[in-house]
Amino acid sequence: MSIHINVSQGLRVDDLPALQDKVRLRGGKLIAYSEVISALLISARSYRVKWIATEGERSRAGILSTIITALLGWWAIRGPYWSITALIWNKRGGFDVTEALLRAHPGNSSLLSYSDEMALGAFHESASRVSRRICLALVVLVVGAFAYLIWSASKK
Repeated sequence: MSIHINVSQGLRVDDLPALQDKVRLRGGKLIAYSEVISALLISARSYRVKWIATEGERSRAGILSTIITALLGWWAIRGPYWSITALIWNKRGGFDVTEALLRAHPGNSSLLSYSDEMALGAFHESASRVSRRICLALVVLVVGAFAYLIWSASKK
């Protein structure tokens, strides 16, 4: 069972009651990791929630989402930008959605409150700012290399 949360692209929570019970009984946190999959002109971005027992596991728990994005996220127009954003998001250890999901009820169309969505949006925006700078640097590099190739070909 997957539950989608009303965030810009959706947050996948597999078996919400089991995750809530795990946190209540064993502690830990629920962390959202970003994934991007692209093909031709279409990119899809989603967020997968994982339970982690300790803070030290936070980066390792997002490895699957990072690998999926690194392999499948680049192959569309928005792909590089979204992929870099997702990789930064995951490198930072994902986004803690524990409190929001502990308050959530399965079957609700929106599991995040307005303040939760604002915090999630701010976290995503900070990763997006870094991603925009990286993409701009890559565009400048590619345009510069292309201009150099044209210039050197015209010299011959």
